[in-house]
Amino acid sequence: MLAIGRSYRGEPGGILKQATARDMLTEVTSRNGMGFGFSGSGNTFRYRHNGGNEGFRCFAVAFAGTGRGMVIMTNSDAGTPLLSEVAREYGWDLP
Repeated sequence: MLAIGRSYRGEPGGILKQATARDMLTEVTSRNGMGFGFSGSGNTFRYRHNGGNEGFRCFAVAFAGTGRGMVIMTNSDAGTPLLSEVAREYGWDLP
């Protein structure tokens, strides 16, 4: 997640060409792009992906402009509240 952001910003340590990262973080359909969902704008613009199976939940989010982000993986169907706690601690307004 963070390496894609570095590519997006044109910083060292990216894993993609900047143009490719910018394409990936461009809206294709209502708040969604190539593999990611989007929220916010400017410094709060973020890309995210979540998923889960029975007994597991995961969530990844990164802020494109600031290089901050997190990945949470839990072995519980009730793991989603952890996301809210981490977001609150950092002052992030996440859905």
